[in-house]
Amino acid sequence: MARRSSTHSDLSSASARPPRPVACAGCRTVLVAGATCDRCGDEALFDLAQRRGRRSFVEQVWSETARRRFEQRNEPGFEDYLFDDSDGTDPIAMAGKWLWRAGRRRFLPVKPRGVSRGMAPPPHLRTFEGVVRRRDGIQLAPFSGRRCLAFGVLFTHLTSVWRSAVTLRDAVAVEFDIELNDGSTVRVPGGRVRLSLRATETIRPRARALREYLAEVDPLHARSEGLQPYPFQRVGEVLVRPGQRVEIRGTFEPMPDPSVAERGLSYRAAPPTILVATGTPWLRPRGRAPSAAGRG
Repeated sequence: MARRSSTHSDLSSASARPPRPVACAGCRTVLVAGATCDRCGDEALFDLAQRRGRRSFVEQVWSETARRRFEQRNEPGFEDYLFDDSDGTDPIAMAGKWLWRAGRRRFLPVKPRGVSRGMAPPPHLRTFEGVVRRRDGIQLAPFSGRRCLAFGVLFTHLTSVWRSAVTLRDAVAVEFDIELNDGSTVRVPGGRVRLSLRATETIRPRARALREYLAEVDPLHARSEGLQPYPFQRVGEVLVRPGQRVEIRGTFEPMPDPSVAERGLSYRAAPPTILVATGTPWLRPRGRAPSAAGRG
């Protein structure tokens, strides 16, 4: 069988991913417009494409104390009177102001409110395990640039001296199949998925990649100043690639396998079926992804 080569037509990049401007304050998941959070419902959703919705979500992320401290950082403070330097040339006064402000940032930090990293799927979901098989499309992970069928992104930020909390979680897939151990097939439609983020790889995002990603989840980011809705100190990324073993949990419906129908069947033969994931499936990678997937 000839090896299938990748083309630009089947490669989904940032421009092909759907914008996800809606944020859930309950679990910090980003969603496409009009979607409902499968975990928290629609009571804690904010549309960041609207200035009012973005401002309301920022108030959820940053407490009143944090917002007040942030505003006071650039205002004239006691240090301007303690270290008088009207012409801005006294090195001792400049150093004193810097040390004073650094101490204020250290002992009066501005920290966001995040949510717990752990998130378990509902217990009633059916569970399968198998090997990921590519169909027609493939996409590039937003920060590492690696080819994948699904990616997950996790933003975290320190909310206390020892505790780190989640400020954003995201997972998007293109359509792919999972070949189960018994030879049957589960199909994962393209769109939003839940992806286990326990084994995320820490990424140091490039400025352009970060800019492009934030444009997808925070459309007003480039035109906004001040406290941001998705603060982070660490960016994590996890991928699902062809040939990788995964566990999938969700609800499924049987349907005739369209690939077999295209080849034709005798009128006596019953068409084989596959299971199609409905709703938002939960994916958990098992083991490392094959290295052959490479970069785009």
